[in-house]
Amino acid sequence: MNKKSQAAIAAIVFMAVIILLIVLILKPVSYQHGTSKDIVQGYDKGIIWYHVYLLNDHHTAYCFDDEKFIPLLEQSQKNNEKIIITYEKYVIRGCLCSSSDNYENVIITNVELEKQ
Repeated sequence: MNKKSQAAIAAIVFMAVIILLIVLILKPVSYQHGTSKDIVQGYDKGIIWYHVYLLNDHHTAYCFDDEKFIPLLEQSQKNNEKIIITYEKYVIRGCLCSSSDNYENVIITNVELEKQ
């Protein structure tokens, strides 16, 4: 290998390391936080993420990858009980969570039943 190809390989490796570091730094950065209170209309499983759809929110797909939320979601759907979903929108995390173009995707960080 000549010096030009060695330098090109070194530059590519250096850029890959820089990009990886940027991704790791930005992954947990959140730019939106909120809660929604409603009854679960349904949920499904995509390739990587689950999606939750609420009865009165026709603009948001609530994405999650933690199966511990499923029992509360099913309880809400079966018994028409309101749940409170806490969500975040991240710079990078959740970028592979996709739904219909008509929906905004957010990442669920917590689910709890509404206290009555």
